[in-house]
Amino acid sequence: MAGNGRFRWPAAVDRVGRADGKELYYYSLDGTLMAVSVTGGGASLTTGTPTVLFPFRPAAATTGPSYAVTRNGQRFLLSAIVAADAKAALSVVQNWTEGIKR
Repeated sequence: MAGNGRFRWPAAVDRVGRADGKELYYYSLDGTLMAVSVTGGGASLTTGTPTVLFPFRPAAATTGPSYAVTRNGQRFLLSAIVAADAKAALSVVQNWTEGIKR
């Protein structure tokens, strides 16, 4: 997708923009977070060439974005799936309310 101003949103979810409106971020279904620069607005919206930022696996299906961007677009807060240790211990505490009554 060259930066020819005729950018079409790929099959993607979660579009978020930088506070100054000069860049949009989106999750691409190939598992990456993307950025594209934008200028103008409305019918005169012009886009740059999309750039891969980093691989990203959103945690769970949500009704909104799985990430947030700082106003300057330099940091991201992600709700992501991370590798888990399948052998990690799980502790179950029964009757825990009895312990706090003492």
